[in-house]
Amino acid sequence: PAAEHLWTRSRCSICDFSHLSRISIAGADALSFLQRVLTSNVAALELGSAQYGILANENGSALDEGYLYRFEEGKYLFVGNAAPRERTLAYLREAGRRDRVTITDDTFRYAAIAVQGPDSEKILKILSGGREITDHRKGSLNILDLEGRRIWMARTGYTGGSGGYEAYLENADAVWFWERLQALGARPAGLTARD
Repeated sequence: PAAEHLWTRSRCSICDFSHLSRISIAGADALSFLQRVLTSNVAALELGSAQYGILANENGSALDEGYLYRFEEGKYLFVGNAAPRERTLAYLREAGRRDRVTITDDTFRYAAIAVQGPDSEKILKILSGGREITDHRKGSLNILDLEGRRIWMARTGYTGGSGGYEAYLENADAVWFWERLQALGARPAGLTARD
């Protein structure tokens, strides 16, 4: 609806995108494995950064697309966007069977909530006690303590203009985060209004 779109553009909206897959990749060969299966240059991905990429098979056909996050040393998080989770997970496990990698389906462990719009930083800083959420570069990441809860924050998303953040957090904290954001002025919005 138009009201959701306008609120996203003028204030702050929240959107639950937990339907997307969240797959962790770690291990001694994680970098070379991801360099092989993604179209982006994973070797250029600095710690605390994210990059968009396409998951491709050995023939170059696109299987999924999404963001690759490097929140921690030696571990990557791939959030797929276009393919069923089971298919993406099966392909990654098959492609990595000869590599020293551990591929973990974290889809049902972590919730994913977008916080988008010009007031998103101001609202999140209330929860962080005034600490910076991330730096202001697109794709920058941070792991924060927001009112005693650990949140993985990413300056990513598809909202234009002032942009915003995508938050990954333990499922047990999702309702608290959603309700706290609304109490501070954010409103729920659907994907179309957000995009």
